[in-house]
Amino acid sequence: MVECPKNVHWAFDVSVSEFGSPFSDASSSSFTSTSSFQYINSQLVAHGFTKSPGLSLEGASNENSERVAKCLLAMLSPRVSDMSREEDLSTKLRTLSYDHERLMTIHRSATEKAANTEREMNLYKSRLATATRILRSSESSHKQTTAELQRTRTSL
Repeated sequence: MVECPKNVHWAFDVSVSEFGSPFSDASSSSFTSTSSFQYINSQLVAHGFTKSPGLSLEGASNENSERVAKCLLAMLSPRVSDMSREEDLSTKLRTLSYDHERLMTIHRSATEKAANTEREMNLYKSRLATATRILRSSESSHKQTTAELQRTRTSL
């Protein structure tokens, strides 16, 4: 079967066609000649079921032509609903793909920001440890100096 183009809107609705349901008991007078069958042929060609110019029912009685038309409409109806469903799903897929890419970008950005923040935190921890070590050393020196000062005062 020939692959038809994607995302194409078909102007085809069996419910509003003059044939009604494919199982209705319409009389052969409701079958309106070649224009209706040309419409069906154009749909068959558009959907890739047949090649142009389509099918020919020359020599078939009105009753047989009506049955063929109803049968073809019944066969086209699921194809049209499938195409509509495919279009809806492809639209949803595009939307979800866009959302996925957007969320992946946000996630990547947040991950980078968290990594940078963690690096910065480790830098500040290192600075704090160095400052604490220097402070302890200074306090120790201060205690020793204070003790020496005290001894010097007492010896004087």
